[in-house]
Amino acid sequence: MTAIRETFEESGILICKKYVADEKNSSWASYFGGHEIKEWQKKVHDNPVQFLELCHQFKIYPDIWALHEWSNWLTPSSRPKRFDTIFFLASFQNEPPIYAEKNEVQHYEWATPSEYLENNHNSEIKLPPPQFYEISRLMNFQTIESLVKFNESRAMLGCERFLPYRIKKDKMTVTFLPGDELYPADAENTKDVFGRKVMMLLCLTGIAISYILWAFSSNLLYFIIARFIGGISKGNVSLSMAIIADVSNMKTRGKGMALVGIAFSLGFIIGPMIGAIFALWAKNRTDAWFTFPALFALLLAVLDLIFVAFYFEESLPAEKRAKSIKTGIERAKSFIYVNDLFRFTAVTNLKVSEQRQLRLLGLVYFVYLFIYSGLEFTLTFFTHHVFNYTSMEQGWMFFAIGLTMALIQGGYVRRLPASKTKFTAVLGLWLIIPSFVSIGMASTTTLFYVGLFLFAFSTALVVPCMMTMASQYGSAQQKGAVMGIFRSLGALARAMGPIVASIAFWSMGSRPTYLIGAVGLLWPVLKLQYSYSN
Repeated sequence: MTAIRETFEESGILICKKYVADEKNSSWASYFGGHEIKEWQKKVHDNPVQFLELCHQFKIYPDIWALHEWSNWLTPSSRPKRFDTIFFLASFQNEPPIYAEKNEVQHYEWATPSEYLENNHNSEIKLPPPQFYEISRLMNFQTIESLVKFNESRAMLGCERFLPYRIKKDKMTVTFLPGDELYPADAENTKDVFGRKVMMLLCLTGIAISYILWAFSSNLLYFIIARFIGGISKGNVSLSMAIIADVSNMKTRGKGMALVGIAFSLGFIIGPMIGAIFALWAKNRTDAWFTFPALFALLLAVLDLIFVAFYFEESLPAEKRAKSIKTGIERAKSFIYVNDLFRFTAVTNLKVSEQRQLRLLGLVYFVYLFIYSGLEFTLTFFTHHVFNYTSMEQGWMFFAIGLTMALIQGGYVRRLPASKTKFTAVLGLWLIIPSFVSIGMASTTTLFYVGLFLFAFSTALVVPCMMTMASQYGSAQQKGAVMGIFRSLGALARAMGPIVASIAFWSMGSRPTYLIGAVGLLWPVLKLQYSYSN
């Protein structure tokens, strides 16, 4: 639609057709012409909404079936202004009239591909690399009929996004495309500039500073600042996954991701118990008792720092790192803007099919964690409200969850062959649905713990398996970007899910909240099972 509207705004060619009942779509493009539409060109140019009015006025509709996806180009990262452009091919049997928009079109002419290339060679016109390349492709066809036939079938396969890589030397600019011998593995320079170890130390230092502020926070503002610094320093988890991707291959990567899952499970076991102990100890105290758990957390963070500083070996060699931080800063928006996160904009040079699969995987992961985190967050409300659990009993509950996850991930998930990763993730997504139903319907602890076991079992399967699936995408230098975006989507889901779930829990009650969540979880499992392919 946008391509058709823009073509009309700039050239006056309106790729539309009159409505005729039972008319079949054609591979040839239709155009609607005449002086009566010329006045509409300026209206649409000034206000795109007028394009709909134009269609209503003349009882026509955009001939989108005649546009076939031809190629996708991304402006090089060295350019200050960038575009993600898709070229469509439309073929006419007759030459349509042109009404050039004087402010946007300087000159126009109809010519054959060979004539355009010859004019470019003679410096009569200057074709940018994408136009030169695409017009050269058209030279493979002797007739327009053969081009139409080829393009109609080829468009069904999608197209790879091209990111040209430019090198300037001796007043010349050389452009390389994917597949050229000198084309770099990471043309976007999204890879790590400083190496994994330096960034890990920075993250751990930030976490340690947040615990110091927490320990000595005298009011809520200081505590919020401490948590903010801790939050922006949590890149250590994404770095851990990127490190695993650095040192593993496709056969062993699942085992590596399972180790991260086991670490989380052990945290689920030990963390709540430590919290419960501090809660019991603080019952009879009136001073700033929260200083002690904060200092304990600080001790763990300092031990982490010492271990990484002296024992961790860098997993990303210097020759595989980016040479400049400038591009990384320019591309920072790809990791901040929500739309760019879901589109995985920072990950380039993927085939269109791979790009779509990665986006689908990210969306499935987000929806799953959005609903999942809501149940996880409201479990303490539920157990206190329904079963009158104390803090210690809730600590034992999380201990049971963590122990179950650790056993499953350590005994089963880390031994999974790569061919079983998707199957296991789908199985885990199916198991989370009856867990929501069981917990939502639970009036006895027996049914509740059945649901809790399914909840833990599902978590142990889904998260490491989906992380393993995500790690398959991108070049070796872009694994960190892929895993970072995946983790960012998870963090966004964990930020939004508890808010929505808490509002629903206290507005509708636990049973409707969990049952609605169970129904909502049907979407990610069905999408992953039937729409995603490795």
